[in-house]
Amino acid sequence: MNKDMETVRSAELVKEAPTKLQLLAGSVWPSIRRAFRSIFSILGFPLFLLAAISVIKYLNLADLIELEGLALRIVETQEDALDQLGDVLLRYGVSFPLWLADAFALYLSIGNTWSRAEKDDLVAVENGNSDRWKLFWEWITRGRVDSLLLSLPRITRDGFVRLFWPLMALYRLKTPFVVDGPGPEGESISSSVPRRELTDFASMVTEAHGTWEGQTVYDFRQIFLWHLTLVAGAAVILGQTLSLIG
Repeated sequence: MNKDMETVRSAELVKEAPTKLQLLAGSVWPSIRRAFRSIFSILGFPLFLLAAISVIKYLNLADLIELEGLALRIVETQEDALDQLGDVLLRYGVSFPLWLADAFALYLSIGNTWSRAEKDDLVAVENGNSDRWKLFWEWITRGRVDSLLLSLPRITRDGFVRLFWPLMALYRLKTPFVVDGPGPEGESISSSVPRRELTDFASMVTEAHGTWEGQTVYDFRQIFLWHLTLVAGAAVILGQTLSLIG
């Protein structure tokens, strides 16, 4: 009888777990918030502005916006600076097209956001007692990018993610979700969850705690898309607004 009651109670708890649609809807604002927090940081905001200015130029070339006044002068100043940098590098036998510098600004901006978003998860994991060579070999043999990152000293991971964020993006295509909240012992933990296991994870947590409340879901795919959206939106707003200023 007691076992039957426990089974019914467990079933009721699982039913109270959020559905996949509820989980995805609940991940929108936390993902936007994490993108904003990454952008409005000491390094993130200058990179964000540089990326937006680069996008402004190509929106102008595509006749999507018309640059005048201060906006046009800012774009021309950036192009002059890049030309001067190109001349200096050319003396050392290095040449690059201007579009590559613009793409690099956007690349670094995304890398900063990705690194900040990973900061509470893989970048912050303590693994001082782990076998780093074993983790590195696991990356070689099984292609696990998370093992590669964890094989690095903690102090170097932030820079690695900033420079090689496309590798992390490949990993996050399969494991896009990070769930922050109370762990089994009540402590706050951060868990990476594969795409197809989110609802099962939510059911497990709900059954263990009796509620899903207190858990926050981030979606790295959304964080990436929100970053691009914010850069494009900032480019349009800055281009239109600064064009109105002498």
